[in-house]
Amino acid sequence: TIKVEQYKECASLIGMHLNKCHEAGQESVKWEDVAFWYLEQKEDEMISEEDVDDTNELVNGVINKMMAEGGTLMFMGLPEKGQKKEERMIALHPSVDPRTLYASY
Repeated sequence: TIKVEQYKECASLIGMHLNKCHEAGQESVKWEDVAFWYLEQKEDEMISEEDVDDTNELVNGVINKMMAEGGTLMFMGLPEKGQKKEERMIALHPSVDPRTLYASY
C-alpha cells in the first residue's frame, strides 16, 4: 500500500522530470527510463536490495495510477505487438499544467 505522502512526492518528481524533458524538446520518455531516473534520485535513501525493490514497486505503482486514474500521464503512440507497458513512451497529458499541478505537494 502506498501512503499518500509517498504518492504525492513520487508523482511530483515524475511530473517535474517529464516537464523538464518536454521543455528540452523530448516529447515523451520511456516508462522504464522514468522509473530508473526516480530510482537514481532516491539512491542515497536505499540501503538494501529490499529498499530498491520497494522503491521500484512504488514508482511503477505511481506511474500506473497517474496513467489510469488521474489522466495526468498518457501513452504516446500505439503499442507494438508484445510490448510491455514499461517499454512504452509516456508523457504528461496536454491538459495538465505542470506549473500548478504539483504546487500543493
